[in-house]
Amino acid sequence: MKNKVTVICGLPCTGKTYLMRTIMRQLGSSSRSFNFGVLHGTFFSDSNVYVIGIYDSEIYSGTDRLSMAVQPVLERFLEKVGPGAKLIMEGDRITTASFLRNVREGGHELSLYILKISEKEMGRRRAERKDSKTDAWMKSRETKIQNIQDQFESSVVFSPTPEAADNLSQHIIKDLKSK
Repeated sequence: MKNKVTVICGLPCTGKTYLMRTIMRQLGSSSRSFNFGVLHGTFFSDSNVYVIGIYDSEIYSGTDRLSMAVQPVLERFLEKVGPGAKLIMEGDRITTASFLRNVREGGHELSLYILKISEKEMGRRRAERKDSKTDAWMKSRETKIQNIQDQFESSVVFSPTPEAADNLSQHIIKDLKSK
C-alpha cells in the first residue's frame, strides 16, 4: 500500500465536521497548516496524518471551504506525499465514486465511514442550522451516498450523539495509527 486514506461521508447534519474536529483534538498539538494549490489542511507530524480541509469556528468548515476543483489536486497530492502518509477527510466535495475508485486503483488503502442519523434527528439538526437545502437536493445526496455504499466496502455508523462520535473518533484514530 502506498498511503492510507480515510474518508467520512454522510448527508448534511450527520456530524462529519464534529467528528473531524474531535479527531483533530485527539491527534495532538504538533501540527501545521499546509497548502497545495487549492488544497488546504493540517498536518499532524507526530502521527504523520494529513487532515484535508479548513476547520475553524464556521458551521460549514472542512472540505466545504475548499474549491469545487479540489479533487484532481487532492489526487496529485496523494501521489506526491507518499508513501506511508495517512490522509483523512470528510464531505460531499471529496466523496465521489470517481475519487474513491482512483484511491483504490492507485494502490492506496481506503477506509470509508458513512454516518447516518434518524430522520427525526436530521430534522432537528437542519432546523437548528436553519438549513435551506431543498428536499430534492437532499434526495440527490441520499442517492449519491447509497450508490457509494453499494460500490465500496464501508462502515455504516449511526452517530446520533456526541458520545457516539467520540467513540468513533477513537476507533478511526486507532485505525489511522496502525501499520
